[in-house]
Amino acid sequence: MAASLIDAGIDAPVLKLKIDGFDTHENQTWRHHSLLRNLAKGLSGLRKALMRSGHWEDTLIMTYSEFGRQALENETGGTDHGTAALHFVMSGALEGGLWGCIQIWMI
Repeated sequence: MAASLIDAGIDAPVLKLKIDGFDTHENQTWRHHSLLRNLAKGLSGLRKALMRSGHWEDTLIMTYSEFGRQALENETGGTDHGTAALHFVMSGALEGGLWGCIQIWMI
């Protein structure tokens, strides 16, 4: 739907897409596998649609979360709210690689 709106020339500088289920305080190993597979399929499909319509070079896709997570797993096999966060940025106009600063805080 987002790719169709972009291709139609909708006057919106930002479109927000949402995937629920990442608030994994316990047993996250199997849940993250499924969640990240779903995210990858969605991003791949969006990229392909934007390439077909000629908008891949001038569209920026970025993931975010409304809260960070702890970097270390808790006793129940999950992660609690914290300050760690990972983001993906995609566009045909970007050079690939890892960018930014990695900081690990342990209390």
